[in-house]
Amino acid sequence: MKKSILTFLLFTLIGTSLLLGQAKEAVKFGICGTTENTIKQADISKCNVLMPLNKNLIISSFTLAIFTKSTDAKTKGVYVDYACVGNKLSDAATDALKKAPVGTKFLIESIVASDGKTESKYSGISMEIK
Repeated sequence: MKKSILTFLLFTLIGTSLLLGQAKEAVKFGICGTTENTIKQADISKCNVLMPLNKNLIISSFTLAIFTKSTDAKTKGVYVDYACVGNKLSDAATDALKKAPVGTKFLIESIVASDGKTESKYSGISMEIK
């Protein structure tokens, strides 16, 4: 009797951990639909829209953070944040990306998007200007 109860509990524990351990598929985003981690400055001028690859999602907001090198020898630099509403890069964010030198890294983070029913926060992406 004890053996069957222990066996039942073991299978229940294993089944539960398998169900809870399954991660949802990551939602991917890209500027103008590209999923590459680099973008040309000329492409930023043509299209400055963050797009989910899942067409059912509507982006509410996100933050663009651009790495700016420091003129101080003690620090390497800092990320400057630009808040963006909807799926379009703000004018300030677009201008900063246009002025950034080749090789500049930037992050698109704190992405808030909705599937029409619920709003969720998604992990961001890291990109570099080439």
